[in-house]
Amino acid sequence: MTAARANAPMPSWSLLVGEGALHTLRVIARAIPDLGHGFGFECRLGEGETTVDLGIVVRPDDVREPPVLPTSAPWTRIAGFFRSWTAPGSALAWRVPFMFLEFDADAAAADTPVPSVFASFDWPLDEPQRGAFEVAREVLELLRGVPVPATVRECFAALPEGGRVVHAGAMLGRDGGIRPSLALPRRALGDVLGTIGCTDAGAVEAIVARFGADEWRVHVECDCGYRLGEATGVVLAGADERAWRRLLDRLVDVGLCAPTKRAALLAWPGVSATTPPRSAEPRMLRRALSHVKVSHTPGRALAAKAYVTVT
Repeated sequence: MTAARANAPMPSWSLLVGEGALHTLRVIARAIPDLGHGFGFECRLGEGETTVDLGIVVRPDDVREPPVLPTSAPWTRIAGFFRSWTAPGSALAWRVPFMFLEFDADAAAADTPVPSVFASFDWPLDEPQRGAFEVAREVLELLRGVPVPATVRECFAALPEGGRVVHAGAMLGRDGGIRPSLALPRRALGDVLGTIGCTDAGAVEAIVARFGADEWRVHVECDCGYRLGEATGVVLAGADERAWRRLLDRLVDVGLCAPTKRAALLAWPGVSATTPPRSAEPRMLRRALSHVKVSHTPGRALAAKAYVTVT
């Protein structure tokens, strides 16, 4: 963030989140428990695409005092995970530093919205991930209530030296599947995708070559059921404002990002103050760009989403 933007005014929500989507987000936010210390949006970047999903960032300290949660089966499992996560001496508390609860836009129609839950894994860079699968399995089985399929173990087993599973999602708000996110040395991408059964590794490598040309590491997401799903997402991020401009320009050039949304994303980072309802004290809001994901599904056009955060 540049000094000139340290006290930048809040950018217009309408550039990324139209009025219809903002209403949907408010409906979801009012219906979910009071959790976390930050939030974010998942915004489709194509021209005319208005669907926006809501995410909540949760750390162990946010739930050490047990929050009041809904009593549906998915929320009961989430509550059980929170208890294990915050139990004295639990390895989960330092292997899983935070979670992200993602509420899809269509959750607004539910009396009790159910999130997909993404657990972030922290592993020292100089330490082999020998126990990483066991940690992930414990997390995912607590959240899903059933054993993880063999495809998840295969993703961990396929990791080369320097590779890791950054996070894994229990897709409770969708089909109940699992979405691991793999960070890999770029040179190993094709071999790893082939090993885990990706049917169109060449197309994924082409996305990396086109939009991540400056990266020596790559970050991909895939869906794991009892077989690997067809869709693969390539996660991209800029190291600084110049890199973000270059990435978004490439997406605009091929029609994956509307020019107005490019401008909105570049205007998003900054710090501003707001006074929430029923509060006498202003709060500082730090806005940041997290990443962009370009998704490939055989037989379909590429699609791009951006993830922005507010802390």
